[in-house]
Formats: sequence, C-alpha cells, structure tokens
Amino acid sequence: MADLVLHARKWEGRTALSCLEGRKRREISFRDLCDDIEAFSRGFLELGLKKGDRVAVFSSNNVSWLPLTLGMNLTGIINVPRGENAHADDMAYIVEHSGSVLAIVENESVLGKLDPGAHPRLERLYSIDPIEHVRTIDEIRELGRRSRRRLQEVGPDDIASIIYTSGTTGRPKGVMLSHHNILSNISALYSRVPVTTEDLAVSALPAWHIFE
Repeated sequence: MADLVLHARKWEGRTALSCLEGRKRREISFRDLCDDIEAFSRGFLELGLKKGDRVAVFSSNNVSWLPLTLGMNLTGIINVPRGENAHADDMAYIVEHSGSVLAIVENESVLGKLDPGAHPRLERLYSIDPIEHVRTIDEIRELGRRSRRRLQEVGPDDIASIIYTSGTTGRPKGVMLSHHNILSNISALYSRVPVTTEDLAVSALPAWHIFE
C-alpha cells in the first residue's frame, strides 16, 4: 500500500476526495492527500512508534480517516479500526487484545466509552475533533511536516490492519490483513468493475469496513 500512495502522486492536481462540511463542499487534491499521508507517517515515527506497532482508531466516517490510516500503513504501523458506535466493553477488549500502544477517538462522546488508564500498554491518546485536555491528530500531522525522518520499509506480507468482527457470536475476533491481502482484493474487484480516471465513487459504508 506504500506503493499505492507513491503512485497517487501522478494525479497531484486532481481531486481525490470530496465531502460536505455543513452546507459547503470541501475538495481535497491528490497532492494534499499524499502530503497528509506522508506527514502522518513521519509524525507517528516522531512519537516513537515503529513498524509493527498497533494503533486503535474509533471513529465514524470521517474525511481524516484515509490520510490517517494510510499514514500508518506507509511506514509499517498497523491500524486497528472500529466504528464510533462500538460498545465500551468491545472497545476495551480491542485495545487490550490488539496490544495497541496509541488510541485515536473521534470525539468526546467516543472518548467517554474508553478508559485509557485501564490499559497499561496504551501510551498515548489523541482525538480527531477537538476535546479539552486531549491532543488532536493535527499535532501528529504537524510533527510530521517538520520532520525529515526516513520512512520504514514495508513488504507485501507485512500486516496493514487488524479488523475486528462485530462480536455478535462472542468476543470480537481480530482479522489480520496484510498489504497483499488488501491490494489483491482491489485488483480482483477492478477486473469485475472497471473504472476510469473520469469516474466518481460515493462512499456509503463506514471507512473501517473492509469492502470500503
């Protein structure tokens, strides 16, 4: 997936993402998207994270999700995603079972379901939206923008994400997905649903859903 990010640079002047913020439409170019991805990558490294570390992310669909999680993947950090509507006990289990060293919550409501002090391996907590006395992911991105740290090399068999099941038949189970696992699905889908550079796609599923 690191190669995917580098390849996206060829479309720098074109729109990568479009979303509504209130009544206004916001467009993000491939240039800005790739810049943010690389900034998050270096920002995580500046925090002391290394290849193979796990980061739990609890959020609804959010335009920050893509640069944030690809920023992890670009340098070998494993993202552990779950939606904002997860139950508190499932969130606690996922953080503990995955061995996450950093957690990111969307907002104060999500933070209210997570007790960082209950997880000894959890070293840091950040938020996507501003929360009083909590650092935001903007600080990670700004750290990375000022950094010249070299990104860590990533291979196709390295784990990119651990996606936990809904837990409806017991405790959630962590599905370990390599970079190759995810990209092979994209390649297979493309052979069935060909797209061109002129096509638009509507994102309807949660950003953390594997099909999405």
